[in-house]
Amino acid sequence: MLIAEDNPVNVEVAREHLGQLGLTCDVAQNGAEAIHLVKRGDYQLVLMDCQMPDVDGLQATRRIRALEARHGRPRLPIIAVTANAYAADRVACLEAGMDDYLAKPFTEDALVASLSRWLQPAAGANASRFGVLDAARVAELRAVKSTLYARVGTAFLTQSPKLIADLNEAAAAGNVAALQMTAHSIKSSSANVGASRLVTLCAALEVAAAQHRADDAITAVRDIAAELRAVGHSIEDEVKRAS
Repeated sequence: MLIAEDNPVNVEVAREHLGQLGLTCDVAQNGAEAIHLVKRGDYQLVLMDCQMPDVDGLQATRRIRALEARHGRPRLPIIAVTANAYAADRVACLEAGMDDYLAKPFTEDALVASLSRWLQPAAGANASRFGVLDAARVAELRAVKSTLYARVGTAFLTQSPKLIADLNEAAAAGNVAALQMTAHSIKSSSANVGASRLVTLCAALEVAAAQHRADDAITAVRDIAAELRAVGHSIEDEVKRAS
């Protein structure tokens, strides 16, 4: 993990939260240092403060995305951390290439919810907390009726192959409207089954398509397809448990 933050108090809070979750981290004092560390390091995720001296978090994220594109590096999850909690700020973060958003001061629960969308299960000692599906959403649907999640999950699995085919077709044709519409449909269904990371990926695709950022859109489609497969396996497991 990399924490990009110039405020020592905020650094200590973030470091303590991550330590409690069994995660280790390095610290960058500003955006320029964050870019340097990302170039030479092998991080699984960055917590990026938006307001830092010299190079801020938005600028740093844009440069990291450009670096990934130039060298064919895999996309590094970047979570924005900011004291501004307005919708416009969230949009600005996504437009800069960030993947998610945490408002200061954040709680451990909020941090875990965000990390669960981006960290792989083997990332830390308590990595079992970071699942593909939101356990609270699964429990919520089962509380309504014991078989409800199985029915909703099965419907999601049934429609997924067509949605992926539609995404790939729209990306190949450069059809921005179709990309946005299909991403929005997947996002809505994903929220209902508790696939939080998939929701965020679809939101990022909607932004990339609206701004005609073809390379980002293609990457997002690939990420969505991979995440859909992971979600599908998790839903199948949940359905088996309910039967």
